[in-house]
Amino acid sequence: MTDEQLSQSKKLYGRLTGIQRSLTKSSIDPIIVNDINSIVDKFGTIFGEDMVDLSIPRKALNDYGNFRADIVHSKVDQLLSYLESGYGLGSNIVETGSLINAIHDEELRARCVDLLSAPSRFDRVVNQATLVLEDRIRQKSGIQGFEGTKLVNEACKSVSRESVLILDHDNSVHEGLVHTLRGMMMGYRNQAHHTVNNQMTREESLKICGFIDVLLSVVETARKQNL
Repeated sequence: MTDEQLSQSKKLYGRLTGIQRSLTKSSIDPIIVNDINSIVDKFGTIFGEDMVDLSIPRKALNDYGNFRADIVHSKVDQLLSYLESGYGLGSNIVETGSLINAIHDEELRARCVDLLSAPSRFDRVVNQATLVLEDRIRQKSGIQGFEGTKLVNEACKSVSRESVLILDHDNSVHEGLVHTLRGMMMGYRNQAHHTVNNQMTREESLKICGFIDVLLSVVETARKQNL
């Protein structure tokens, strides 16, 4: 999902859960059912999917012009489960969406937001986030022909006067940041680019993505020197 689609989905999901909490066990007013069916239609537009089966049918009307509560409750429960299982919506994704908004780097957001919104395979987030970091180091330093840890070792030396990229004016801070970049490549980039990790959770991948956002800022503000 794009940022806009995620934002719309969060709002619609929140509205739907609010309706669910307000449903009575007696017959349901048609106005409420119209609201639910309108939400179903909007989700269908966002996802590009025909979701008519999740709408509340007119045959659920009772003899008094209202809708049968048992059918409405069942349909709403089905819809929420479908959104949670099929599209990762739920309390976690709503919280995640707020955290995603804290990621400042545009390229990082563009490559990772849809993956963070997916229901599974969150190791792909780390793959793309470390790719963005690697590419940014390459662009900033101008060093070509190296990847991952080797790229960091070429662009960032522990002693700042020997380094193409100076990450901080304080050499001890610079050295610490160099080790951090190297550790990110060794600990996360290499694994995400060479193995599949279906056990990684959305929360874990988001934390790594957020930290890479910080490292991207470090690289952006680094000073390049010609050696």
